[in-house]
Amino acid sequence: MESKYQVTYKLSDDKGPSVQSDTFQESAASLTELEPYKYGENSSKHDRDKKRSWIRIVLTALSAVLIGTSFGLLLLFIFSHDEDVPVTEQPNKNTTAEDSSSDAAATEDNQKIELNALSGYVIQAGVFESLEQAELTRETLVTQGHPSIVWETETDYRVFLAAYQSEGEAKQAGEQLAESGLEVYAREWQSNEGAANLAGEEEWLNEFQDLWQQSFSGYTDEVEQAWNNWLNIDQTDLSDHTQQFYQDVESTLRQLNDEQLPFYLLDLWNHYHHLTN
Repeated sequence: MESKYQVTYKLSDDKGPSVQSDTFQESAASLTELEPYKYGENSSKHDRDKKRSWIRIVLTALSAVLIGTSFGLLLLFIFSHDEDVPVTEQPNKNTTAEDSSSDAAATEDNQKIELNALSGYVIQAGVFESLEQAELTRETLVTQGHPSIVWETETDYRVFLAAYQSEGEAKQAGEQLAESGLEVYAREWQSNEGAANLAGEEEWLNEFQDLWQQSFSGYTDEVEQAWNNWLNIDQTDLSDHTQQFYQDVESTLRQLNDEQLPFYLLDLWNHYHHLTN
């Protein structure tokens, strides 16, 4: 059977286009368009980028440290300033009160003077636990013509009639009173030593002690004049406590006489005793 179709073959030296050829040419064209490689250029750029990264990290860390330090110093300044203000503007009241108390105590100590004790012999009529009992005894003695005083101590009340410089004089006076029916006896006595806030009056009080001792020998014109000179002082210069003492002494000296000298010396002694109580 004959075929209806004919196959014709043509040989030619020219090579026709093929898919592989076209692909190769396109690839070659692409390679020619790329930037030619230069040794060392790409590696330097990488190093520079790396260095820039480290520099940014270091700068960031330093900035954080600097900011943190500045903020901390600012807070420290604020809190320290707030603590200082109350100390200067609102001082501790307790400390101020303590300081004031210390200053006041020091001032009082500077104003205090030591008062020497006066000693002698007295005629005693009794010792009592209450002031009322002592006053009743004193009033009884006064109605009998025997002036007397109540001397208060830390533990009791004593009734005294007179004061003498020597033990012999006191015993002799006591015997005479006992013969008149009084139950009395002579004994040694001493007022308390002490300190009083009598600044600037120490010399004046020492003069009182000297005059009191001199008066035991007799109330002469010379002694009387010395007492008047002692009273010649401006009372406004005296403290309140000493002004009362001055008035009591002045009242006793107005009545003082030789006949009842032992009683009035006892009374002056008792006034001095009250300065230390």
